[in-house]
Amino acid sequence: AVTGKKWRPSHSSPRKALDERAQRVLWRALDEETSPDVATVLRLCLVLGLRIAEAVSVSRKSVTGKGLRVLGKGQKWRTVPLDVDARARTLAALLPPAPCCSPGRAQRACLKLAAAHPELRDLTPHVLRHTFATNALRRCVDPKKLQAALGHDKFGTTLTYLHTLRE
Repeated sequence: AVTGKKWRPSHSSPRKALDERAQRVLWRALDEETSPDVATVLRLCLVLGLRIAEAVSVSRKSVTGKGLRVLGKGQKWRTVPLDVDARARTLAALLPPAPCCSPGRAQRACLKLAAAHPELRDLTPHVLRHTFATNALRRCVDPKKLQAALGHDKFGTTLTYLHTLRE
């Protein structure tokens, strides 16, 4: 439990993404220690690379035939591609009918998980986004497609995620 001083993630580590072991710990913790609505939001950040503000606003209505429609930075709409129709239907079934979690609740859940699990000491919703990008690059996803999935206007922004492959 977090007591006394307000706990903050350690920023002394240069790690920007969760390693495989930490990801396994996270998946287990999301299943066992986190409310379903918050777990869904954090999974959207991890699996689709959504920003926290995007993830908390997603609902069943966000799923289209081509993917997940989200309102991103700069009030710009984008569609995050989903592989197949079945995946889109599965995602729609898991999503709430309307947005149900705040960014603050998701942040607090990350702090709680980070305090409870040393492997997750640097956990934030943005670290989940970096983890998504790192996993995509390791699977040899075209960086231009990754740029579109992340909603980056400039390719240089996406390039900041490449450092993780050299570590």
